[in-house]
Amino acid sequence: MRSRLSKREQLRQKHVEETHKQREEALVKSEGLDYFCDVFSEKRQEINQLLDLTSSKSVNDLPIHFNTIKKLIQELQQYVTESTLFLTEFKIRNCQEIIASLQNNLTDQEIKFIPKRKFGFKNKKLLFNNKLIEKDLDVKSKDVTDLGLEKHMVWNSSHCGFHLKENEILFLTSEQVNKKDVTLNSIFRCTIIITGYPNTLHLSNIQESTIICGPVTTSIFADKCIDSKLVIACQQLRLHSSKNIDVYLHVTSRAILEDSTNIRFAPYNFIYPEIDADFKFASLQTDVNNWCDVGDFNWLSNEPSPNWCIIQENERMKQWDVLQ
Repeated sequence: MRSRLSKREQLRQKHVEETHKQREEALVKSEGLDYFCDVFSEKRQEINQLLDLTSSKSVNDLPIHFNTIKKLIQELQQYVTESTLFLTEFKIRNCQEIIASLQNNLTDQEIKFIPKRKFGFKNKKLLFNNKLIEKDLDVKSKDVTDLGLEKHMVWNSSHCGFHLKENEILFLTSEQVNKKDVTLNSIFRCTIIITGYPNTLHLSNIQESTIICGPVTTSIFADKCIDSKLVIACQQLRLHSSKNIDVYLHVTSRAILEDSTNIRFAPYNFIYPEIDADFKFASLQTDVNNWCDVGDFNWLSNEPSPNWCIIQENERMKQWDVLQ
């Protein structure tokens, strides 16, 4: 009898301890979530306050102002990424939507408040390895920066990416690009493969090339791309002053076109061994892809824009055997 009572008491005590432990774990988790929400809200409010101040800034102060906001958005994205272990899928999705909205607002302000340099050139010239290549950039834009000016950009070892490359197959690995801003500038007849999860991707003066990239944490900005293929994943895509581009896209927000023609879209289909992990580290949702939700700043009609279309399935690349 005593043995039975003793065993029952042991079971009761074990149950009490387990219940207490579960309550403590639930409390810690709750406190962790509350703390995360408070910090996230404070960071979001700080960014919104800076965005509200943009209209009061002078043109000379805007670059520093926008860089400050970009850095804060990057820090907010990193904070969410580091907190995913105890956040629910719903909470992660909600945070990503908020960050995408902040990024969209910032990009809209940059377009609105930073004046563009105006050139009246119709035929653009691009210098690659001291060879002059002429292309007719017949895009409907009065604000296209002359391609030839890009050769004067300052490029040093601190940049992550490639500049002035012709007829090459080039690679960037995750060790080189993770959490970094990647720039590809003045690229002619190249194939560039990027694995990993860059923070941003900037493309400028891309001709007759194929750019294949793993998931980008925030935005991709592409300007003056011609006769090329882009295989890209990001929160938001901005494509400017480009034509004859096939875009294999994964985007959780949407793609925006400006002064661009004959742009074709299909779903992102780049596969490599670490891509699932890279999507997770980039905090991009794999189940949300708005690849065919495209906004065209040059087409305000309710009718479909003539500047972009969907690539028919029988015309799509099935796979990219670039890592074999």
